Amino acid sequence: MDIPFPTDIQQFAVWLGQSGAAGIIIALLLERIPAFKNWKGKGKGFAVLALFIGLPFASSGLQALIANVDPAILSKVQAALNTAIAGLAAWAVSQFAHDRDPEQWKNDGPLPPLKK
Repeated sequence: MDIPFPTDIQQFAVWLGQSGAAGIIIALLLERIPAFKNWKGKGKGFAVLALFIGLPFASSGLQALIANVDPAILSKVQAALNTAIAGLAAWAVSQFAHDRDPEQWKNDGPLPPLKK
């Protein structure tokens, strides 16, 4: 099944439970938590496994909730989600530009090489 990047709350709920989205979400969130990064042993792998199993269940629950919400309330939530997505997109573009700004390299140094 080919689902485009979500543009409304229903598509987001479906997208959330798909493996590609789950990988993005889990990687982006967990890799920024110092306690998770310092976690040693197999527990880290089991935690990631639990999240990969749990995220589709959360997606199904969110889809069921959306199906039973009053359309007037859903439209207000959709408007808030659209605003949040626009802010996230603007932030992502600013971070991309910031990382590639040669003036910034004077302070931070150039981008590190890709890890192999």
